[in-house]
Order: sequence, then structure tokens, then C-alpha cells
Amino acid sequence: GALLAAGLAAFVAFVHDGGPERRRLVVIARIAGLVAVVGTVLVVTAQASLATGRGLGVVTDTEVLSAVLEEAGLGWSVAVLFAGLALLHIGVGSSNAQVRQGFALYGGLVTCGSFLIWGHSRSVDQELLAGAADLVHVSVAALWLGGLVGLASTLRSRSGAGELSDAVDSAHVVLRFSTVAAYSVVVLWLSGSTLAWTIGEDLPASLTEEAWGRWLLAKAALVAAVRG
Repeated sequence: GALLAAGLAAFVAFVHDGGPERRRLVVIARIAGLVAVVGTVLVVTAQASLATGRGLGVVTDTEVLSAVLEEAGLGWSVAVLFAGLALLHIGVGSSNAQVRQGFALYGGLVTCGSFLIWGHSRSVDQELLAGAADLVHVSVAALWLGGLVGLASTLRSRSGAGELSDAVDSAHVVLRFSTVAAYSVVVLWLSGSTLAWTIGEDLPASLTEEAWGRWLLAKAALVAAVRG
């Protein structure tokens, strides 16, 4: 939900041409943001339940909830995520192009950056490098997810119009997204490889001997195919 909200906000601000389907894209982005909020609440609830061994009702215990949010930066991650989603929610529907772009850029970075505060990138020795690679990796994933959803919605809306002007405008939107996507695939591959290197203790052996290494090779092959 968070990645879709950030990616769609970027699509609306930097790729879309402002056609009539923009309002629908704004609605989808805001719904995705709400999904992210609900998902985050469920994550906190699950963490509280796992930490205590009690049921989901433990989330109403303020002492337990406070302890869970203080653990390993989860509370800060939630706060930063909600701040980023708020910026995206406000900015994506703005009629001012500069406001949309500014809020999409900074709101998206804050939203994607929230995942660095609580997660695997903090558990490695090279935390700074892993964090930077993780931020790039998540941000590019958001651009892809939001871009594909935005592009599909735009083309579907215009497919039945049959007007030459709509076809030309759609082609421009596709070209802009394709340019972003082509470069982002390379960035995605590099950042993902960096993450694998910082997390894996014996990367060459892990690539063939462990399940996560084989999955990583499969993902890299798919990315190479998409790039090709």
C-alpha cells in the first residue's frame, strides 16, 4: 500500500499528462495510503501479540503497546511512514503542478525511508551502505508499482475513445514512463545486488547452496529479461 501510494503520486506528478483519468489515479493513491495505515496497525498488533504470547487484544494494553513501539525503532518507523503518507495524501490531489511534484518527491522519500528505520538493513555491519541501497531499492520498486498501475489505468481509460489526440497523448505518457523504467531497472539491479552483498556472509556459496540465494538469482534473471 505504501509503495503504491508513493509510486502513483510520482506517476501523477511527473509522468501523467493531466488527462481526465487523473482524478481516478488520485483516488487510488489515497486508498493505497489508507491500506498502508491499516497494514501498519496490523503489524504493530501482531508484534505486540508475538512479544507477549497473548491474543490480538493485547494491543489495547498501553504499556505493552508502548514497549513494542520502542523496540528496535518500530515506533519511529510508524511515525515517519504516517508523515510520508500524509504528505502524499495532501500533495497528490493538488491542482498546482509544483506542489504535486514537491510533495510526491519528498513524501515518497519519507514513505520509502520509513522502512529503513525498522528492518533487516539495520542488522548488518555496513548499516549506512545497506540503508542507502535499501532506500534506492524500495523507491525504485515504488516507481515501478505505481507506474504500472497508473499506466494501466490511463491506457484502459483511453482505449475506447478512438481519438487520434488520445492515442498521441497516451504514447507520450508511455514514452515518459518507459524512459524512467529503463533506467530504474539498472538502479534496481545494482541496489539489490548491494543489499545481497551486505546481508550475505558468504555470498558466492549462498547463491547456490541456500534457498534465498537461488531466489535472488531468479530475480536477477527476471530483471535482466525485463531490461532486455
